[in-house]
Amino acid sequence: MIKKILLIVLFLMVIFSSIISYATEVNVSVKLNEDYIITDEKNILIDGTTYIVARSLINALNEEILWDENTRTVTINTTENEIKFIVDDSKVIVNSNEIEIKAKPFIRNGRTYIPLRIASDYLGCEVDWVQDTYTVELYKNNLEVNEKYKFIPNYTEEDYRLLSKIVQVESSDGSTDMKLAIANVVLNRVKSNLFPNSVSDVIYQVDRYVQFPPAHRESFKTVKPTINSKIAAKNALEGLNNIDNCLFFNNSPFKSKTDDLYKIIEGEYFYY
Repeated sequence: MIKKILLIVLFLMVIFSSIISYATEVNVSVKLNEDYIITDEKNILIDGTTYIVARSLINALNEEILWDENTRTVTINTTENEIKFIVDDSKVIVNSNEIEIKAKPFIRNGRTYIPLRIASDYLGCEVDWVQDTYTVELYKNNLEVNEKYKFIPNYTEEDYRLLSKIVQVESSDGSTDMKLAIANVVLNRVKSNLFPNSVSDVIYQVDRYVQFPPAHRESFKTVKPTINSKIAAKNALEGLNNIDNCLFFNNSPFKSKTDDLYKIIEGEYFYY
């Protein structure tokens, strides 16, 4: 009987942890005809649905977008469709026809988010999802994106892939919080005058001693990061930071840096 109870508890823990992992938000990049779209708030993936800041996409598509504060409605007018999203409502109105949707529009930080897939169905775009880099690639014929709506990221896709790999080998099956902290140690070093100024050079640094030993093993070339490692790397690159300006971490205390300890996460000590 006790064994059965333990098995049930273990099963529930596994299910619960997978739900938590799946529900984790991750910043998403959006490209339109190969150009990244500029936005003043992050586009995000929640529970398998990509939400995008409505105005950033519609501006880039050179279409009209209107906001009605009284009805909390976003109206998008194209040459073919009129699309109405009502904040927190489970329907979208397309050319006066109501369509039930599961992913409801919402407002965050003063910006209206709409489910990208539903919007793109009526905006004349082809949509590709690049799982490896958490990027939505949109394509629309005969459209030239205005320069003022283009965005040049401060990191490359190779930075993202390499950061995901080092997070994976340094954190193993640790939490997203711990993985995010490790990713930020790397990025903090890139910003610091004490270390090289690129993700690759920081990870492979061997000046006085090897900074990240796993990166110099043959097996590092074939490391496949988990979803949580990718999420942590992506979010860190997009500006999410949980360890301030820490430059070091270790699985045991540094006696020489007692005063520089910032936080302990799952047995990892993070230092300035």
